[in-house]
Amino acid sequence: MIEDLFLDSRDRYGIIIVLGDETILYEIDEKMRYKKLDTIHARIQNNHRRGGQSQARISRLRDEQIHRYIMTIVESCKQNFRTNGVVHISSLTISGSGQKKEMLKDFLQEFKISLKILTYDNMEDILKNFNEAILNEINITENKKNEKEIKEWIDLQGISSADRLVFGDEIKELFDNGCLEKIWIIPDKVDDFKAKNKTKIIIVENSILKDFSGMIGLKYY
Repeated sequence: MIEDLFLDSRDRYGIIIVLGDETILYEIDEKMRYKKLDTIHARIQNNHRRGGQSQARISRLRDEQIHRYIMTIVESCKQNFRTNGVVHISSLTISGSGQKKEMLKDFLQEFKISLKILTYDNMEDILKNFNEAILNEINITENKKNEKEIKEWIDLQGISSADRLVFGDEIKELFDNGCLEKIWIIPDKVDDFKAKNKTKIIIVENSILKDFSGMIGLKYY
């Protein structure tokens, strides 16, 4: 637990809460450690006439103010979610009220990562669902990681390293002796493999390993 405090997680996720005149940027990792990155404020004119101003002029000024607001958010995203020009988050959730979320999403397509829109009408609902939104993004990303790990395993079958794969009862024996680099395993069997060594435990859906008794092992070189 102490070691985790000193680790820089590779799996990070962005959350943007966009309100009418305020936007907040957060970054969260897979251990649910999060920090506020930026708060952006804007002054946007109401969409109704004042004095002798025409409706067309008011609408034009309002559109310009909203555009500047969105572009300020985009610039903040580029500064906070990129490192040396490379996007360092796995996914980005945009929440809040109004249509500004959709406008922001269009400008952030260049990030080339998962962009998700959540619709809540007020800050109270956003905060109430904040952790749930984060967990959903983490679960989605974890499933993608699992699919990648299984793809690695599938690829191993066609190359000279295929003899590193182990199945059935041999897995437990090699695990107890510290001979396994990884285990792909379904949730029901995880308790049989408590962390005694450096073996990487990768939990996958039951359907993926249904033909392999729920687990596959990979020996060290």
